[in-house]
Amino acid sequence: MTNSYLSHAISELKISGGGLRKFIDTRWTSAYECTSSVCRLERAFIKVHIFINSLIKYKYIIIKYYNI
Repeated sequence: MTNSYLSHAISELKISGGGLRKFIDTRWTSAYECTSSVCRLERAFIKVHIFINSLIKYKYIIIKYYNI
């Protein structure tokens, strides 16, 4: 589910270069690509973080309001 939020944020922010690259222990190149993708997608991660926090706050308000 979070991956779809990230994909949406990447396309909305028009970030090129694909999604998050996974790290493979045996290759330095993959470590570089993983780190590079995290840096490139920083704005998308922030956008997803803000969205998830707003969902949590909204759920808290609903629970508090209805005493669930």
